[in-house]
Amino acid sequence: MGCQDTMKLPVDQGSITGSGDTVFIKLNPVWDAAFGVDLSQPADVIIGPDGLVYIADMGNDRIVVLNRSGEQQDFGNLNTLNDIDHPTGICFDQALNLYICGNGETVYIWSRYLNDSGVEAVAAGFLLSDTISGDTMTVTEAEDMIEYTYGQPDSGRYWVVIDVAWDSSTLAVEEALFVREFYTSPTSQFYAAAVDPVEGNVVYLTDPAKQRIYRVRSVIDKMVMCGNGTYSFTYQAEPLGVAISYGSGIMTCDQPRGITFDPQGYMLFAQTGGNFQVQKITQDNFAAFNIYGFADNSDIMIENRFANPCDVCIGGGVGGGVGWIYAADTDSNRIQVFDTEGNFLMNAGFTPLPMDTVLVDTVITQIDSVTFDTSYVYTDTTLILEINDELALPAGAAAFDGVLYIADTENDRIIRYGLSSSTGDLPGIGF
Repeated sequence: MGCQDTMKLPVDQGSITGSGDTVFIKLNPVWDAAFGVDLSQPADVIIGPDGLVYIADMGNDRIVVLNRSGEQQDFGNLNTLNDIDHPTGICFDQALNLYICGNGETVYIWSRYLNDSGVEAVAAGFLLSDTISGDTMTVTEAEDMIEYTYGQPDSGRYWVVIDVAWDSSTLAVEEALFVREFYTSPTSQFYAAAVDPVEGNVVYLTDPAKQRIYRVRSVIDKMVMCGNGTYSFTYQAEPLGVAISYGSGIMTCDQPRGITFDPQGYMLFAQTGGNFQVQKITQDNFAAFNIYGFADNSDIMIENRFANPCDVCIGGGVGGGVGWIYAADTDSNRIQVFDTEGNFLMNAGFTPLPMDTVLVDTVITQIDSVTFDTSYVYTDTTLILEINDELALPAGAAAFDGVLYIADTENDRIIRYGLSSSTGDLPGIGF
């Protein structure tokens, strides 16, 4: 089961019982250098709204994009970031903007839509006319144009755009297409980002250097004429202030790392400090985060349950495990899986074994001059060794359509596991 090349995932896996316990079965091939995906310390992995797999390839200072079969997709300027050192966290918003954090003072933005449709020109100015008086005026910023034509600050005046000055220079076009600076805060170290699905344009940023989770609003910067005949925009940040402040208890943060939102608007974040290292909270009318999503007696609230967790994600798509919470328990070399209430389901990141497998002391085995650290042995007429394929400091995870993607950071690879049922137990199940 651990070495099969393809498998048909079940459509409905709403329970972890049935013909056997629900487990994660390793899918081959592993996405590593031998497969043709030359990663170096991947720190984060997400499934984009386009269905592609985006990887923060920290050691290579780039974002790698693969299809679901592991074939690399070339977006040119995205694959070679140049000015972003060691990307650690990435996320998309509803407008297909990719936000990139590099554990530094600047958050970057890149438009999937503009790179797909192409850019012909960028608006450099707008000529507006008052339809009542006939007066005209020129504005240079897209946000000012929108304010006058849609916001109508004076209800007695109605402005419309009658002409646009377009800049089709190479510099203007490349600025819209390439990775751009989105938000900068001196002395910050933004590790990861997440977009509130309810608000749609509010971006939350974990900042372990300042011991906070900060939020900004994505607002229009420039209007763009696209190659497919449509008009779109580039975006910049409007600061909104601190969302979560420093502390050791619930609804505070201490060394926050990975962050995400569930479809209901609850924010989940992982942190390496504090007493509760994976939290789920929401806010009251965008004023303050004061509603906690886990009960005090839930498994996920047990102190010392995690060892420096660096990421948390929510299962998406339509396959098994939708809505489950996946926490990258980094220093424990595993992914812990919980239901929406924070009740423990299983560990993921190990190859499941048959029921007749017995756990024995670690055996150091040498085969063809290669040494393996082997902890599991089949109870068969002959000894068949199950070679450990454990994770090494996994820093990121994504779950979509019944498949779990793990950024196996220290092993320089992405490992995938398919959610299925088996009569076997997962090694390490339980706490």
